[in-house]
Amino acid sequence: MNILPKISQLQVFIAIVRNGGFGKAAKSLNVTQPAITHSINELERSLGISLFVRKRQSVCLTKAGEIFSERAQFLIDTYNSTINDVKSICEEHPRQELSLGISSLSLFSTLSLKINEFQLNYPKVNIKVIDDELSVMLRMLRTGCLDFIIHPDSEQFTHNDLVEELLFETRACVLASIKSPSVSIDSITELKDVKWFLPKSKLDYYNNIDFFKEDKIKNESIVFHGGGIMSLLIKVNSNFITLAPEDILNNNIFMRYLKEVKFQDYLPDISYKIVYSRHFSLKKIAVELMRELKG
Repeated sequence: MNILPKISQLQVFIAIVRNGGFGKAAKSLNVTQPAITHSINELERSLGISLFVRKRQSVCLTKAGEIFSERAQFLIDTYNSTINDVKSICEEHPRQELSLGISSLSLFSTLSLKINEFQLNYPKVNIKVIDDELSVMLRMLRTGCLDFIIHPDSEQFTHNDLVEELLFETRACVLASIKSPSVSIDSITELKDVKWFLPKSKLDYYNNIDFFKEDKIKNESIVFHGGGIMSLLIKVNSNFITLAPEDILNNNIFMRYLKEVKFQDYLPDISYKIVYSRHFSLKKIAVELMRELKG
Protein backbone atom coordinates (compact mmCIF):
# COMPACT_ATOMS: atom_id res chain seq x y z
CA MET A 1 0.00 0.00 0.00
CA ASN A 2 1.31 3.42 -0.95
CA ILE A 3 2.09 5.73 1.96
CA LEU A 4 0.37 9.04 1.27
CA PRO A 5 2.11 12.35 2.05
CA LYS A 6 1.10 14.17 5.22
CA ILE A 7 -0.87 17.39 4.91
CA SER A 8 1.85 19.13 6.92
CA GLN A 9 4.40 18.09 4.29
CA LEU A 10 2.23 19.56 1.54
CA GLN A 11 1.94 22.80 3.51
CA VAL A 12 5.73 22.96 3.85
CA PHE A 13 6.16 22.26 0.14
CA ILE A 14 3.74 25.08 -0.81
CA ALA A 15 5.47 27.46 1.62
CA ILE A 16 8.83 26.82 -0.08
CA VAL A 17 7.33 27.39 -3.52
CA ARG A 18 5.69 30.65 -2.45
CA ASN A 19 8.72 32.00 -0.59
CA GLY A 20 11.38 30.81 -3.02
CA GLY A 21 13.56 29.04 -0.49
CA PHE A 22 13.80 26.90 2.62
CA GLY A 23 14.89 29.72 4.93
CA LYS A 24 12.06 32.09 4.04
CA ALA A 25 9.58 29.22 4.22
CA ALA A 26 10.79 28.39 7.73
CA LYS A 27 10.23 31.99 8.82
CA SER A 28 6.74 32.11 7.31
CA LEU A 29 5.77 28.89 9.12
CA ASN A 30 7.60 29.89 12.33
CA VAL A 31 9.69 26.71 12.41
CA THR A 32 13.41 25.97 12.07
CA GLN A 33 15.05 25.47 8.69
CA PRO A 34 16.25 21.95 9.61
CA ALA A 35 12.61 21.02 10.29
CA ILE A 36 11.67 22.27 6.81
CA THR A 37 14.52 20.33 5.22
CA HIS A 38 13.59 17.15 7.10
CA SER A 39 9.92 17.43 6.06
CA ILE A 40 10.78 17.87 2.37
CA ASN A 41 13.36 15.07 2.42
CA GLU A 42 10.70 12.76 3.86
CA LEU A 43 8.18 13.88 1.25
CA GLU A 44 10.60 13.28 -1.63
CA ARG A 45 11.59 9.93 -0.18
CA SER A 46 7.96 8.78 0.08
CA LEU A 47 7.24 9.91 -3.49
CA GLY A 48 10.48 8.54 -4.87
CA ILE A 49 11.18 11.72 -6.82
CA SER A 50 12.99 15.03 -6.44
CA LEU A 51 10.71 18.04 -6.21
CA PHE A 52 13.37 20.76 -6.01
CA VAL A 53 16.70 21.55 -7.60
CA ARG A 54 18.79 22.90 -4.73
CA LYS A 55 20.98 25.90 -5.49
CA ARG A 56 23.30 27.82 -3.20
CA GLN A 57 20.94 30.78 -2.61
CA SER A 58 17.61 29.45 -3.82
CA VAL A 59 15.62 26.47 -5.07
CA CYS A 60 13.60 25.81 -8.19
CA LEU A 61 11.05 23.15 -9.03
CA THR A 62 11.83 20.10 -11.09
CA LYS A 63 9.36 19.08 -13.81
CA ALA A 64 7.79 16.67 -11.33
CA GLY A 65 7.75 19.46 -8.74
CA GLU A 66 5.85 21.77 -11.09
CA ILE A 67 3.13 19.16 -11.59
CA PHE A 68 3.03 18.38 -7.88
CA SER A 69 2.69 22.07 -6.95
CA GLU A 70 -0.49 22.38 -9.04
CA ARG A 71 -2.09 19.46 -7.20
CA ALA A 72 -0.74 20.12 -3.70
CA GLN A 73 -2.67 23.37 -3.19
CA PHE A 74 -5.81 21.69 -4.52
CA LEU A 75 -5.42 18.90 -1.94
CA ILE A 76 -4.86 21.37 0.91
CA ASP A 77 -7.89 23.48 -0.06
CA THR A 78 -10.08 20.37 -0.33
CA TYR A 79 -8.88 19.09 3.04
CA ASN A 80 -9.56 22.45 4.75
CA SER A 81 -13.01 22.68 3.17
CA THR A 82 -13.88 19.15 4.31
CA ILE A 83 -12.73 19.81 7.89
CA ASN A 84 -14.78 23.03 8.06
CA ASP A 85 -17.90 21.26 6.76
CA VAL A 86 -17.53 18.40 9.26
CA LYS A 87 -17.00 20.78 12.18
CA SER A 88 -20.05 22.80 11.14
CA ILE A 89 -22.25 19.69 11.10
CA CYS A 90 -21.06 18.58 14.53
CA GLU A 91 -21.70 21.94 16.22
CA GLU A 92 -24.72 22.18 18.53
CA HIS A 93 -25.92 25.24 16.62
CA PRO A 94 -24.26 24.87 13.23
CA ARG A 95 -23.63 28.16 11.51
CA GLN A 96 -24.81 28.26 7.93
CA GLU A 97 -22.40 29.75 5.47
CA LEU A 98 -22.63 30.18 1.71
CA SER A 99 -19.67 31.04 -0.48
CA LEU A 100 -20.56 32.26 -3.94
CA GLY A 101 -18.31 33.04 -6.87
CA ILE A 102 -19.88 35.93 -8.79
CA SER A 103 -18.44 38.18 -11.49
CA SER A 104 -18.59 41.90 -10.73
CA LEU A 105 -20.85 42.62 -13.68
CA SER A 106 -23.31 39.99 -12.45
CA LEU A 107 -23.87 42.11 -9.34
CA PHE A 108 -25.22 44.94 -11.47
CA SER A 109 -28.13 42.71 -12.49
CA THR A 110 -31.20 41.79 -10.44
CA LEU A 111 -29.05 39.10 -8.80
CA SER A 112 -27.71 41.54 -6.21
CA LEU A 113 -31.25 42.50 -5.17
CA LYS A 114 -32.30 38.86 -4.87
CA ILE A 115 -29.21 37.94 -2.84
CA ASN A 116 -29.82 40.90 -0.53
CA GLU A 117 -33.48 39.90 -0.09
CA PHE A 118 -32.43 36.32 0.66
CA GLN A 119 -30.01 37.61 3.31
CA LEU A 120 -32.84 39.56 4.95
CA ASN A 121 -35.04 36.45 5.00
CA TYR A 122 -32.21 34.31 6.39
CA PRO A 123 -30.27 36.64 8.73
CA LYS A 124 -28.38 33.74 10.37
CA VAL A 125 -26.85 32.68 7.06
CA ASN A 126 -23.45 34.19 6.38
CA ILE A 127 -23.13 34.84 2.64
CA LYS A 128 -19.61 35.38 1.34
CA VAL A 129 -19.24 36.66 -2.22
CA ILE A 130 -15.99 36.09 -4.12
CA ASP A 131 -15.22 38.11 -7.25
CA ASP A 132 -12.26 36.81 -9.27
CA GLU A 133 -11.27 35.48 -12.65
CA LEU A 134 -13.31 32.49 -13.75
CA SER A 135 -10.30 30.16 -13.71
CA VAL A 136 -9.67 31.00 -10.04
CA MET A 137 -13.32 30.55 -9.09
CA LEU A 138 -13.46 27.18 -10.87
CA ARG A 139 -10.48 25.97 -8.86
CA MET A 140 -12.18 27.09 -5.64
CA LEU A 141 -15.38 25.37 -6.74
CA ARG A 142 -13.56 22.10 -7.36
CA THR A 143 -11.96 22.17 -3.91
CA GLY A 144 -15.24 22.88 -2.14
CA CYS A 145 -14.29 26.45 -1.21
CA LEU A 146 -17.27 27.75 -3.20
CA ASP A 147 -20.82 26.38 -3.15
CA PHE A 148 -21.55 27.56 -6.67
CA ILE A 149 -20.59 30.13 -9.29
CA ILE A 150 -22.77 32.63 -11.11
CA HIS A 151 -21.07 33.75 -14.28
CA PRO A 152 -22.20 35.40 -17.52
CA ASP A 153 -20.95 33.51 -20.55
CA SER A 154 -22.34 31.95 -23.68
CA GLU A 155 -20.15 28.87 -23.94
CA GLN A 156 -20.98 25.52 -22.33
CA PHE A 157 -18.82 23.84 -19.73
CA THR A 158 -17.47 20.57 -21.10
CA HIS A 159 -16.06 19.28 -17.82
CA ASN A 160 -17.68 16.10 -16.50
CA ASP A 161 -17.15 17.21 -12.90
CA LEU A 162 -19.31 20.32 -13.23
CA VAL A 163 -23.04 20.92 -13.56
CA GLU A 164 -24.40 24.09 -15.17
CA GLU A 165 -27.91 25.47 -15.13
CA LEU A 166 -29.18 28.45 -17.08
CA LEU A 167 -30.27 31.28 -14.79
CA PHE A 168 -31.41 33.89 -17.32
CA GLU A 169 -30.28 35.68 -20.46
CA THR A 170 -29.79 39.38 -21.04
CA ARG A 171 -28.90 41.65 -23.91
CA ALA A 172 -25.27 42.64 -24.43
CA CYS A 173 -24.45 46.29 -25.04
CA VAL A 174 -21.38 48.28 -26.03
CA LEU A 175 -20.27 51.00 -23.61
CA ALA A 176 -17.95 53.97 -24.12
CA SER A 177 -16.98 57.05 -22.16
CA ILE A 178 -19.38 59.95 -22.74
CA LYS A 179 -16.29 61.88 -23.92
CA SER A 180 -15.40 59.28 -26.54
CA PRO A 181 -16.15 60.00 -30.23
CA SER A 182 -17.22 56.35 -30.50
CA VAL A 183 -20.64 57.10 -28.98
CA SER A 184 -21.86 58.51 -32.30
CA ILE A 185 -21.01 55.58 -34.61
CA ASP A 186 -23.70 53.73 -36.58
CA SER A 187 -22.14 50.28 -37.08
CA ILE A 188 -19.92 48.02 -35.01
CA THR A 189 -17.53 47.75 -37.98
CA GLU A 190 -16.64 51.42 -37.42
CA LEU A 191 -15.08 50.32 -34.12
CA LYS A 192 -12.41 48.14 -35.74
CA ASP A 193 -9.60 50.61 -34.98
CA VAL A 194 -10.78 51.52 -31.47
CA LYS A 195 -9.16 50.07 -28.34
CA TRP A 196 -11.42 47.40 -26.82
CA PHE A 197 -11.19 46.41 -23.17
CA LEU A 198 -12.64 42.91 -22.84
CA PRO A 199 -12.69 40.89 -19.59
CA LYS A 200 -10.63 37.70 -19.69
CA SER A 201 -12.53 34.42 -19.74
CA LYS A 202 -11.53 30.86 -20.50
CA LEU A 203 -15.04 30.42 -21.90
CA ASP A 204 -14.88 32.99 -24.64
CA TYR A 205 -18.14 34.87 -25.24
CA TYR A 206 -16.45 36.90 -27.97
CA ASN A 207 -16.01 33.84 -30.21
CA ASN A 208 -19.76 33.99 -30.85
CA ILE A 209 -19.55 37.49 -32.30
CA ASP A 210 -18.79 37.65 -36.03
CA PHE A 211 -17.08 41.00 -35.61
CA PHE A 212 -14.35 39.40 -33.49
CA LYS A 213 -13.95 35.95 -35.03
CA GLU A 214 -13.88 37.10 -38.66
CA ASP A 215 -10.86 39.37 -38.18
CA LYS A 216 -12.83 42.56 -38.72
CA ILE A 217 -11.00 44.01 -35.77
CA LYS A 218 -7.24 44.43 -35.44
CA ASN A 219 -5.67 42.11 -32.86
CA GLU A 220 -3.68 44.99 -31.40
CA SER A 221 -6.97 46.81 -30.74
CA ILE A 222 -8.11 44.21 -28.22
CA VAL A 223 -6.92 44.57 -24.64
CA PHE A 224 -7.85 41.57 -22.50
CA HIS A 225 -7.45 42.42 -18.87
CA GLY A 226 -9.29 41.36 -15.72
CA GLY A 227 -12.92 42.35 -15.71
CA GLY A 228 -15.88 43.65 -13.79
CA ILE A 229 -15.68 46.95 -11.93
CA MET A 230 -12.03 47.53 -12.88
CA SER A 231 -12.87 47.45 -16.57
CA LEU A 232 -15.66 49.99 -16.05
CA LEU A 233 -13.39 52.35 -14.13
CA ILE A 234 -10.87 52.24 -16.96
CA LYS A 235 -13.59 53.12 -19.48
CA VAL A 236 -14.70 56.11 -17.42
CA ASN A 237 -11.24 57.65 -17.69
CA SER A 238 -10.22 56.65 -21.21
CA ASN A 239 -11.34 56.04 -24.77
CA PHE A 240 -11.58 52.28 -24.33
CA ILE A 241 -14.88 50.63 -25.17
CA THR A 242 -16.29 47.38 -23.81
CA LEU A 243 -19.11 44.87 -23.89
CA ALA A 244 -21.33 44.51 -20.82
CA PRO A 245 -24.76 43.16 -19.79
CA GLU A 246 -27.52 45.74 -20.32
CA ASP A 247 -28.26 45.65 -16.58
CA ILE A 248 -25.40 48.11 -16.13
CA LEU A 249 -27.53 50.76 -17.87
CA ASN A 250 -29.66 50.92 -14.72
CA ASN A 251 -26.67 51.89 -12.56
CA ASN A 252 -26.85 55.67 -12.20
CA ILE A 253 -23.35 56.00 -10.75
CA PHE A 254 -21.50 54.49 -13.71
CA MET A 255 -23.89 55.79 -16.36
CA ARG A 256 -23.01 59.36 -15.40
CA TYR A 257 -19.74 58.76 -17.22
CA LEU A 258 -20.60 56.01 -19.71
CA LYS A 259 -22.97 55.86 -22.65
CA GLU A 260 -24.31 52.98 -24.69
CA VAL A 261 -23.08 52.87 -28.29
CA LYS A 262 -26.18 51.96 -30.30
CA PHE A 263 -26.16 50.33 -33.74
CA GLN A 264 -28.15 47.79 -35.73
CA ASP A 265 -25.56 44.98 -35.68
CA TYR A 266 -26.61 41.82 -33.86
CA LEU A 267 -24.90 40.83 -30.61
CA PRO A 268 -25.69 37.44 -29.01
CA ASP A 269 -27.31 37.53 -25.59
CA ILE A 270 -25.22 36.93 -22.49
CA SER A 271 -26.28 33.84 -20.55
CA TYR A 272 -26.08 33.90 -16.77
CA LYS A 273 -25.39 30.39 -15.49
CA ILE A 274 -25.17 28.67 -12.14
CA VAL A 275 -22.27 26.22 -12.01
CA TYR A 276 -21.59 23.72 -9.22
CA SER A 277 -19.54 20.58 -8.63
CA ARG A 278 -20.84 17.03 -8.98
CA HIS A 279 -18.42 15.89 -6.26
CA PHE A 280 -19.78 18.04 -3.41
CA SER A 281 -23.37 17.77 -2.20
CA LEU A 282 -25.13 21.12 -2.34
CA LYS A 283 -26.13 22.46 1.06
CA LYS A 284 -29.87 22.78 1.60
CA ILE A 285 -29.49 26.52 2.05
CA ALA A 286 -27.56 26.71 -1.25
CA VAL A 287 -30.39 24.88 -3.04
CA GLU A 288 -32.86 27.32 -1.48
CA LEU A 289 -30.86 30.34 -2.67
CA MET A 290 -30.61 28.88 -6.18
CA ARG A 291 -34.38 28.45 -6.20
CA GLU A 292 -34.87 32.07 -5.14
CA LEU A 293 -32.49 33.33 -7.84
CA LYS A 294 -34.40 31.44 -10.52
CA GLY A 295 -37.77 32.69 -9.30
